[in-house]
Amino acid sequence: MDGQSFSVSKGDLITTKSSSYLVEDFLGEGTFGKVARCVKTGTNLKVAVKIIKNHPSVLASVRQEIHILRCLRALDPEKCGIVRWMGALKHGPHFCLVFELLDQSLQAFAHQTENHCLPLMQIKNIVEQLASALDHLGTLGIIHGDLKPNNVMMTGQDTQVKIIDFGCSLHLSQAMIGFNLGTLWYRSPEIILGLPYTGMVDMWSLGCIAAELLIGDPLYPGYTEYDMVSRCI
Repeated sequence: MDGQSFSVSKGDLITTKSSSYLVEDFLGEGTFGKVARCVKTGTNLKVAVKIIKNHPSVLASVRQEIHILRCLRALDPEKCGIVRWMGALKHGPHFCLVFELLDQSLQAFAHQTENHCLPLMQIKNIVEQLASALDHLGTLGIIHGDLKPNNVMMTGQDTQVKIIDFGCSLHLSQAMIGFNLGTLWYRSPEIILGLPYTGMVDMWSLGCIAAELLIGDPLYPGYTEYDMVSRCI
């Protein structure tokens, strides 16, 4: 990621008229930009800030994400198992989305075990929570679109989990045939085959996650869409 598209460094202050956030470290990086662990000055509140790189294609998608996040405010993040969004701000050329800081990804949690898999009762608990979260999203007509172990976070309270990253999310009315929604290993057959789809694509992804937690490896680790289809047959 070149300096022209991303200009925030560790130790910088992300400031608005009403508050400022000190960048302590970076937690992850993707095509959108970076996620930073920050502390809100004056309160010492730890938050996760998604810092969007300054590129036209990414800026268009972040507007869609903000639209979805605003819709999600109708849901209780604690009861519904979704990350708490705390608002958006602008820092120089960057849009920034502020979220509650969660513990670690489900993938990292599972990879702490010897075989990268979890006990059956623990898997049942996690899958029930995720199914409930998807059900709540469904009440708003929202498809998450990219459910995978890296987009499920442990909260630090036993095996309580929350869904994060609504960058690929859309309303059912926006579903378009031929759009490659989601990460390949967790992408449903109807998306791969270019067929009409609904929120059930998230349930396919959930099934893939459940199997992965049980066996310790991705269920369909395809390299291409053709490879994915051949593995599903």
